[in-house]
Amino acid sequence: DFMMLVASVDYEIELFELLNLYRQFFMNYYRWVETGDGQSKVDYKLAMGRFKSKILYHEERFNGDLNTLGMDFEEAKTGITIAENTGMSVRWARIIVAIAAFLLVMGIPGFVRDRAHRKFAGTLYFDTIFRPHRVSELNAYHGTRRLVVFLLTLYILALVVFSSFSSLWFPVYFGLLSLVYVVYLSLFMKKKMNLVRTLLVVLSPKMIIISFVMLIVAIRGPLYFWYQFWVSDLFKMLFISVFVMLLFRKFQLYVIMGRKWGHWSNTGSAAVVFSALGFQLLLAGLIVQIAGLERGLTAMNNELLILPTGLSKILGITTHLGIPLQLPLWIISFGGGLTLVSLVVFFLNRRIRRATGKWNP
Repeated sequence: DFMMLVASVDYEIELFELLNLYRQFFMNYYRWVETGDGQSKVDYKLAMGRFKSKILYHEERFNGDLNTLGMDFEEAKTGITIAENTGMSVRWARIIVAIAAFLLVMGIPGFVRDRAHRKFAGTLYFDTIFRPHRVSELNAYHGTRRLVVFLLTLYILALVVFSSFSSLWFPVYFGLLSLVYVVYLSLFMKKKMNLVRTLLVVLSPKMIIISFVMLIVAIRGPLYFWYQFWVSDLFKMLFISVFVMLLFRKFQLYVIMGRKWGHWSNTGSAAVVFSALGFQLLLAGLIVQIAGLERGLTAMNNELLILPTGLSKILGITTHLGIPLQLPLWIISFGGGLTLVSLVVFFLNRRIRRATGKWNP
């Protein structure tokens, strides 16, 4: 009995040391995330190293038996990975912002001289964002395919950076949803508007939005974004305001480009754009419904730590945030309804504009 008592006390002391190191690590890390204090950065890195060593020793000692181990280190390990990759995330976010800004500047008319009758592809990127009415045919721009590959790589890299290089499903999920939108729009475009060209139309405004997010991540990493979003009402209000304006501009550009390159009327172009959005929401809702809302949100939080580590295990994310479990069904209903109504509107307004400017039914 005495030996069992000693073992029990020894285990409780070790557990207390783990919890204390856990607290030191995350408190100093979030203090640095909030304030940028240099001493907090040193303290969290020291505590993180000791915490990692203690976890490895604890797991080897109890051989991963949670009944004996008494702690689940899954989210703690994610937090360690994100903290370790914070510096790399900040550097890459700054690189993405710099490249996006450089590409926009180089696309300003006159910065790069036209070669023969063709325009530099960076000018197309600039025109798509700021002068969509000036864009005529994609064939008038030089190097559009290379620009598509470059922007697509930059966009996927931004999603990976936003996950602190620790998540697989987040960039895959949102990357595939974006691709679904492109494929959907391509089905409605005229034949010579192939998938690559449609991808360029969709990617240009997306790069502005993701660059705006990367600008925040470039300060002190992805968790700086989430920390400010949850604790600062001013940040939340400003971010949502700018984000909504950028979204509005994105869909406005899609409507303009659909009218220009699909040769539809304004109503028909808007109907195609919003039917694509509805189909995207429908698919996203179906995926979440099949996976389960609580399970899906928990899996994403385990990879991104959108909420502080361990919080999702107390009451569950849906309970903590007050998210109704019927949300995926609402998204499916809204997405399906939007798709159906938009398609009806499109087929009632699918007038095609001739080169003469007249319309055909």
